[in-house]
Amino acid sequence: AQMYETYEIVRARLMGAEENDAVTRNGVWLRQGSGGGQVVIHANAVSDDSTALNDATFFFFEESASGNLQFVRRVSTKTAYLRPGFWQLTDLVEGAAGALPVKQDNLSIPTTLEPTALLDTFVTPGSLSFWRLPGFIAQARAAGLAPLRYELKHQSLLALPLLLTAMASLGAVFSLRLQRSGGVAQWGGLGLLAGFGIFFAGQMAGAFASTAVVPPVVAAWSPALTGIFAAFGLLSFIEDG
Repeated sequence: AQMYETYEIVRARLMGAEENDAVTRNGVWLRQGSGGGQVVIHANAVSDDSTALNDATFFFFEESASGNLQFVRRVSTKTAYLRPGFWQLTDLVEGAAGALPVKQDNLSIPTTLEPTALLDTFVTPGSLSFWRLPGFIAQARAAGLAPLRYELKHQSLLALPLLLTAMASLGAVFSLRLQRSGGVAQWGGLGLLAGFGIFFAGQMAGAFASTAVVPPVVAAWSPALTGIFAAFGLLSFIEDG
């Protein structure tokens, strides 16, 4: 997980010039569309649960009559919280072209960005270790987010020993047939199909869990349980007839 996190940081730094949303050596850059223009957002850091930007600056651009984007104003804030449908800014300074800066306590800026999408942008399940996942999931839930991908990753890691046991058991079951009895190649092919079937079932269950069709616990544990029960059922059938 630590090596994967390092890979993501290096990749974002190298590709920061070509990507619209990236974490680079100069902080965090985001871009969102607005009516007749765009808003470019820069922040020095992102909160642990990816629901707030620290030391953020919002640059507002509007489309001119010639079709070009023209800078109109900027807003600097200590903290910008991403709420459903808007940014909530506190302790901010707003400045427009040809005008003096104005201090404000609060300001809301409409946005189409979703808190969960922002969470998935800056933190991926693969970059979190097994020991950090429970605390991260708890923080995301407390912030009102739905960390389905992270819950699925955590449950999949918990179910991994059982899944490996199921795969080993299936391999043993399909290896029990004696060579003199014939059909060894057929049984070997069936064993490969069984392994691919469990893998495909796990991927499908993960996709359903990511879209909230099934709970992450069910998606993570069902392939492993199916495999282990299938192995025990085949073993009983082969041994007892």
